Amino acid sequence: VDDTEKKKEVVLIDVRNTFEHAIGHFIHPTFSTTRGDSSKNDGAVDDKDTKAATTTTTTTEASPTPAINPNTVTFSHFDSTFCSQNSESLKDKKVLMYCTGGIRCVKASAMLKQRGVQDVSHLSGGIHRYLEKY
Repeated sequence: VDDTEKKKEVVLIDVRNTFEHAIGHFIHPTFSTTRGDSSKNDGAVDDKDTKAATTTTTTTEASPTPAINPNTVTFSHFDSTFCSQNSESLKDKKVLMYCTGGIRCVKASAMLKQRGVQDVSHLSGGIHRYLEKY
């Protein structure tokens, strides 16, 4: 990995719809949270943890940032709304995405790559596989 790869800004995108995002989402991976007696930081945040997550210690000076919510009601609007409006600004960034089961992420990755965003990765198997493993 060369120096430019190491210095790329990382962007985390929640490919799920607004309802799913509101139920719970991950915070940006550059932050670490400290929650009460839990020593494990999985990055997941639900509505109950949102206040706690925004008031915890971080590795940077800013507050923890939730994953980007593309504000889609249905995934069929992802390309025409989010990708069309944001692909240009994402071209020089490392894009990480997640969804519920992995299928939307695969499709969203292809949509962004088709618009010139090359450094795109997603959580294989989505949140379901993540929960099974951890």
